[in-house]
Amino acid sequence: MLLDNAAFKCLRFAILPLLLLVSIDRSAAASNSRIFTEHLSNLPSSSPTSIDPVNHTSNKPSSDKQTTATTSDMTEEKKEASSTTGRAAKLARPNVLSLQPYRCARDDYSSGILLDANENALGPASLPTNSLDPYDNGMELERYPCPYQLTLKRLLCDHRNAQVGQTADNGGIQPKNVFVGVGSDEAIDLLIRIFCTPGNTSGVGDAIMITPPTYGMYKVCANVNDVGIQTVPLTPDFDLQIPEMLQAVTPETKLIFICSPGNPTAKSIPLS
Repeated sequence: MLLDNAAFKCLRFAILPLLLLVSIDRSAAASNSRIFTEHLSNLPSSSPTSIDPVNHTSNKPSSDKQTTATTSDMTEEKKEASSTTGRAAKLARPNVLSLQPYRCARDDYSSGILLDANENALGPASLPTNSLDPYDNGMELERYPCPYQLTLKRLLCDHRNAQVGQTADNGGIQPKNVFVGVGSDEAIDLLIRIFCTPGNTSGVGDAIMITPPTYGMYKVCANVNDVGIQTVPLTPDFDLQIPEMLQAVTPETKLIFICSPGNPTAKSIPLS
């Protein structure tokens, strides 16, 4: 499921500017120096397979160039996934940074009849109902999709860059800057698991900061992961209290979630 525009804006606020804010505070708190991950979109995918979307057993002609391009894209994404430098790398949990990307046979083979992923290698059957007449397997739903979603990420980047008059090579966003998740709830949970050490019920561990009234899943995901919750309410006009938020930051604060447009307030937070 793709993130809707509001959720994408929310995650953009939550991930990019706010990790910078907390990383500055962390630099000042020398007593708590830990090493952290590059960017959420650069972490290895948890999907068990890497699938070439080209179906070599369908009735449509296959393209060696397309297969080569797909394999090259996946290699490029996996190379990016191994990066552990940058601002976010100073904040991520060491056990997450030490994870090795999952490898399977599809990393080495991306064409032919592939049996390693328990897929239907022959595609959907048209008989006995002739439901695919004429036969068309353009969607190739019998195959696992590529876990790196590079084609989708490029489309999202091109759409966003066109709106602001930029390109990927001229200040715009690139696929490595984009995370595609199963709704915003998955992204929120992954952010907390990657950056926050559990232990709130034992009086230790990290914390997130939220600005109620706001999206309820921030608190739910924090509780599930045993992470502390710091709150700085919005003003009666549903604006952020920036000085109060900065003052409330502690060495335990690892993520600050700012929802824009607000849920349930519907108020947008200006970039400035």
